[in-house]
Amino acid sequence: MPTPPSDRAASSLGTSHPGTPAHRTSRLMPCTCQSLRKAARQVTRLYDGMLQPSGLRLTQFSVLAALRLDGAMPLTRLADLLVVERTTLTRNLKPLERAGLIETRPDDNDGRRRVLAITTDGRAAFRSALPLWQAAQDAVAGRLGADLQARMMADLAVVIRACDRPA
Repeated sequence: MPTPPSDRAASSLGTSHPGTPAHRTSRLMPCTCQSLRKAARQVTRLYDGMLQPSGLRLTQFSVLAALRLDGAMPLTRLADLLVVERTTLTRNLKPLERAGLIETRPDDNDGRRRVLAITTDGRAAFRSALPLWQAAQDAVAGRLGADLQARMMADLAVVIRACDRPA
């Protein structure tokens, strides 16, 4: 008789073979979210490592890229664009503000509103980090192969759109 799902989940938490990292051999029930998060963490480590000479992490590079390419915007719009919680984004912005790479200033169209903008130093940091980011892109493509990378990017775009709707 098969083991009930709740028993399988309870008995497999943290299970791995001796001498093998648990994240590679865990017998947890398949979870789409957990798999996506594991893949994202692995890829983020690769990007962070390759961006290290620039002094930026991928999260910081992404903020600079958004502000450089889309222009100044309110915090809420930037959070929506990056698909990140506002509190998390606020925490990630502090080092960029301290380094003078971004600034908060009045909106050009409505002085009562505040927007985030990339500074001259921020544009320079973005330009310096761009080749490192491209090298990370190329490294991922090299590891996955061009066909898998293209399929993955298309599939992830579908996942993002599908999960953007309320449950």
